[in-house]
Amino acid sequence: MNPSLILCTLALFGLLTAIPAQAEEYIGGNIALTAPQDADFEYKNFPLVIDSSYSNGLGFGLVFGKSYDNNLRIEGELGYRNNDLDSFSEGGESFAASGDITAFSFLFSTYYDLVNPTRFTPYFGAGAGGAYVNLDARLIDPALIDLVFSDEALALAYQLGGGVSCKITRELTLDLGYRYFSTANLKFKDEDNTTVDINGNTLNSFEADYSAHNIALGLRLAF
Repeated sequence: MNPSLILCTLALFGLLTAIPAQAEEYIGGNIALTAPQDADFEYKNFPLVIDSSYSNGLGFGLVFGKSYDNNLRIEGELGYRNNDLDSFSEGGESFAASGDITAFSFLFSTYYDLVNPTRFTPYFGAGAGGAYVNLDARLIDPALIDLVFSDEALALAYQLGGGVSCKITRELTLDLGYRYFSTANLKFKDEDNTTVDINGNTLNSFEADYSAHNIALGLRLAF
């Protein structure tokens, strides 16, 4: 089963469980270190798979949600992540590349707070939603392909994670968390047909994904 569908079901279950409880609303924001995983560019009209590697980057998030007295939180998050493209590899050879990948996301998540007598509260949860991903890539090497590429794609997205929150005041909470963020297959197409192999064959359609480990530091303000 698609992981996004599983996580959507879990988030909906959490929402239905939380509805009868009293709620406290909050807003917040975070800044994150994002460590993307390598991604394969799998071409659809040619037997070629190129592995792409990215450098660590920064991400930002805006959150809004409700904390319920049964220890559940329901949260929406607008996210931004950007990572520079470092290299491509194919057939055991690595080639320098330039460009970047940028992901905008909206996720709906359910978290469970492990409430205890201290001001530190561990939590865990999952969420699902959608992502808009923009990819820019440039590689020119006659031994591989002539690649100059820019396109964007929409896809389902999901995340898993947890962390620890710390009450600074009754209204203000500091949050240190980890999130694993991933998209479903992203379908890219080069409308300018600028990507060709050494024989001049057009390679203008491929699938890829975007997934990253994220360490985020944020603040939540209850009202």
